[in-house]
Amino acid sequence: MLIGLLMAGQHTSSTTSSWLGFFLAKHPDMQVVVVAVVVVIVDVVVLIVSDKMQLCNISFVRAIRYKVV
Repeated sequence: MLIGLLMAGQHTSSTTSSWLGFFLAKHPDMQVVVVAVVVVIVDVVVLIVSDKMQLCNISFVRAIRYKVV
């Protein structure tokens, strides 16, 4: 039962991926749109993560500075 819970969604994800690949292969014009959307999403995620990392680094440096002094 535990294995079934851990592996839940495996088949639905693979089926969805297969159909997505099939339809994108049939519609090259949509491939361009999908790539453009993915690039925008990845750029936004990279910006968000880098901003959060900068905040973490600033907070860490401040914490060390106050601890040492």
